Amino acid sequence: MQNRALVYVLHSGEMFGTERMALATMLAQQGSMPLILVCPPGKVAAVAQNLGITTHCFRSPRELFGLLKNIFRQHHTLAFFSTAVMHSVFAGMLALCTGAKIRHIHMVHGGTDETLSYGRKKWLNRFSLTFVAVSDYVRSRLEAHGVPAGKIKVIHNFLLPGPAPLRPAFQQAVGNAIVVSRLDPIK
Repeated sequence: MQNRALVYVLHSGEMFGTERMALATMLAQQGSMPLILVCPPGKVAAVAQNLGITTHCFRSPRELFGLLKNIFRQHHTLAFFSTAVMHSVFAGMLALCTGAKIRHIHMVHGGTDETLSYGRKKWLNRFSLTFVAVSDYVRSRLEAHGVPAGKIKVIHNFLLPGPAPLRPAFQQAVGNAIVVSRLDPIK
């Protein structure tokens, strides 16, 4: 049994902000412990594999549970990051059943659907985990939906120049530029 690993479970296989932040978080720990990404098939899995991150893909909750069960059996100590309530419930159950020690971080990126983004998070209040909100707005929505303030840490949304730019860098100077961004408090 290997001593420890960082496991990051994503609910999406795309390469949007959530997935890019997950990769940046993992890469910051590269060399200190094995890195394991668990996600649906998609772009993020290919990028992670190219970066040397062990990657497992799932297509159903049952498949995810099986993958996590094997990971929890192989590693005694885990830094466990999750982005969905189901991931966190599975981790709590598996830690109890296998005796694995986990430092559990539940990432909350926010969204416009209150129930999906925040409403179910209070189900995790009984678990020994820390909620990481990516903005003060996300923190306020978690609190409004019953997550105790003491369980929430804010680490502001970040996107570093990353492993998968959306387009190649400009080779020549640009005369005019327009930035289209999401200008709302959620992000």
